[in-house]
Amino acid sequence: MNLDRETATHESIASAFRQLALQFHPMGSKTNLDTNMRKFNQICEAYEVLSNKDHKAVFDEMGEAGLKTGIAANASSYGACGAYAY
Repeated sequence: MNLDRETATHESIASAFRQLALQFHPMGSKTNLDTNMRKFNQICEAYEVLSNKDHKAVFDEMGEAGLKTGIAANASSYGACGAYAY
């Protein structure tokens, strides 16, 4: 999402998500449907992590691997784009 890890605010995260979600929405381009679907899902997953302070803290400390091992067993995420298992 091209955000600075140290200075990103909730507002800047939400704004970046909205811009990218509009740009890569699967219904936006019928010719690039597979690519847009994959990118849109990645954008949604990133937003789910960055907009949740607990998930963001785990990501900041341990990266994606920490999310996959640390959160999946304890919680499920339901948000802007659906459910994700990390």
